[in-house]
Amino acid sequence: MFRAIYLTIALLLGAPATAAEEATNDSAAAKAEFADAYKTYKRLTDEGKYEEALPYAERAYQLGTQIYGEGHTNTAALALNLGETYGKTGHRKEAIRTLDKAIELYQRVYGNGSRELIDPLMARADATGGWDGKARTALYEQALEIAHKHFKPNDFTLAHLNLEAAIHLLRDGNVQESKAYIEAAYSQYRKQTPANDPRLLIATLWMGKYQLAIAKPRAAEPYFNQVLGVLGDGEANPLVLASHVLLVNVYEQVGESEKATPHCVALGKLDPWKDATPPPPLYQTEAEYPAEAKGREGFASIEFTIDASGYVRDARLIETQGDEAFGPPGLAAVQAWRYAPRFVENQPVDTAGAQAKVDFKLTP
Repeated sequence: MFRAIYLTIALLLGAPATAAEEATNDSAAAKAEFADAYKTYKRLTDEGKYEEALPYAERAYQLGTQIYGEGHTNTAALALNLGETYGKTGHRKEAIRTLDKAIELYQRVYGNGSRELIDPLMARADATGGWDGKARTALYEQALEIAHKHFKPNDFTLAHLNLEAAIHLLRDGNVQESKAYIEAAYSQYRKQTPANDPRLLIATLWMGKYQLAIAKPRAAEPYFNQVLGVLGDGEANPLVLASHVLLVNVYEQVGESEKATPHCVALGKLDPWKDATPPPPLYQTEAEYPAEAKGREGFASIEFTIDASGYVRDARLIETQGDEAFGPPGLAAVQAWRYAPRFVENQPVDTAGAQAKVDFKLTP
């Protein structure tokens, strides 16, 4: 219908459209739509709004393929953009499929051993997730092998790639696979950067996280203290906040709760409560499932006071659902938790009326 109206208007104007003119107009419209979609995608991703950016990434890739063809560098880059956006929005299957396509396009355009292949290989490894650590590390190794061919041993690209691999592996539970990568990144940054270099500090934090992940809190402690020793407590730097939280966990795990207290208090001051509602616990133990519950699921609700040192005080059971047996283990778990205390007039204070719900679920 719209096509007929267009032709009628053209005839009335005395300028009937030729096939060549129509093709030119269609091409120009596609390029304009592509430019708008890509610009919007870029703006939203720069703002961290990946869910909103996803449909624009999809449209830009679709139009880019039509405009440039599959043998073009732009199409390869658009496939990588889309695959990464799928990954960041939790669409893992789509991410893997699209990034496999991106790798194919990069190989076609740049060649199998090209340095341009590093990015799609790393993105594909990131998207694999923790379910297949061997496949993931194989992709990281392929990317690093290419990087070693194109960069000198002291090039920071190598440290950056190792750190990226380590962070993704640790976050997804591939702890043993992360060891070589975090050690390589930390070693290179330590040798080549000053103590206050942000890259070294990030690698230091993740070295500590690795030690915690392999159940060696004592080995983790000096790394987090190293970060705090460089940055101090002057401002709520994300690395400072993370180091305090992790040190709370270190000291609670080794049974030195008093050493955790200064870090609880520092967090309360650096990152104040937004209102009367307490933030999530800095350290929490899991409740033991009671045998008396006999396969039921439910929860226990606990009310308590968070004192000026971040301890849980005066905890009491206010409700159970599913089975009354959830009450005692729920209460026992919450009593061991630690919080950042609330600050009033620059001083930590006791805060009554905090509540927590401890869930009891059956392991599948």
